[in-house]
Amino acid sequence: ASYLRRNGSSFTVRVGNAGNAAAPAGVKVSFYDGSPTHGGTLLGTVALGTKLAPGRFEDVSIALSTAGTDVWASADDAGGLVGAVAELNELDNFTVLPGANRA
Repeated sequence: ASYLRRNGSSFTVRVGNAGNAAAPAGVKVSFYDGSPTHGGTLLGTVALGTKLAPGRFEDVSIALSTAGTDVWASADDAGGLVGAVAELNELDNFTVLPGANRA
């Protein structure tokens, strides 16, 4: 996941495929209030709409009625850091929008 932005109650994250194999459509992206690796609260989950070929990306959005101080997005995460795609680097799946409730 790369940049995360907010527009009103909508949060959008860009999910890219830096690997050498396509990622299937339907890969989940979860949004958290706080770091998902340090007890963040799951706010919601959406799915990629298309298969991502290597080097491609997709922007996915979610409408949140509430946002925490720091909203995190986690790609390949069905909630609770449960992924479906085997990857060489799982650490590049995270991005954060600090101070999201002030935007």
